[in-house]
Amino acid sequence: LSHYLLIPADERHGYFGRQSFWMNTVQFVAPFLGGAMLLFFGLAVKTPVAYSLLFVIIAVMMAAVYWEATYLPRHSGVRFSVFDFKKHRRSWPWKLALAQDVGYGFFDFAFGAFSAVLIFLIAGNEFLLGLANSAGAAVAAIAGLIAGFLLRVKKKAYIAGMFFAPLGIFLFAWGQNVWGVLALILIYQSAMPFLTIATSKTMFDLIDYSSEPWQE
Repeated sequence: LSHYLLIPADERHGYFGRQSFWMNTVQFVAPFLGGAMLLFFGLAVKTPVAYSLLFVIIAVMMAAVYWEATYLPRHSGVRFSVFDFKKHRRSWPWKLALAQDVGYGFFDFAFGAFSAVLIFLIAGNEFLLGLANSAGAAVAAIAGLIAGFLLRVKKKAYIAGMFFAPLGIFLFAWGQNVWGVLALILIYQSAMPFLTIATSKTMFDLIDYSSEPWQE
């Protein structure tokens, strides 16, 4: 709700592009940061204690995020009730959008786990698996910024994602070797932000064109 109310309609592509950049940047940095912490604490104390200290730091960071969330706008004027769902009738565009969201949710989780197993079998060790995941996150972060800009200038740019994302998956599945992993990192991760950013923006656009009591 805060995202929808605070982001101007003409800046949504850029906003979701920046959001994609920061989320993937964190995914890129986190394994190195966690490994550095474990290495530092592991040199000073026994490994189980090092893991405990790392989990304590993570808990403190999560608490800081929850504390920061208390400063979000309250939106006290919004009228909303869960009982509205009983009488609510979704339009066909909304049904289509929600259906793709459910379908992508299943694909995203399943493909992420399945591809990680295949990359591990190809790479042969955890370090190279982590390196591949970090490289993919770095590519996706840069692609998110580029996609946000291009989609704002040319709305049909998401078609590139429709073509290249499946191509990256196909080359990865067909090769199942180092070249396939590179195709997944470079082609698939570069193309997916075009689809996710365009989809997120479409969701907000659908809210614009839907008449609901809480929008008053």
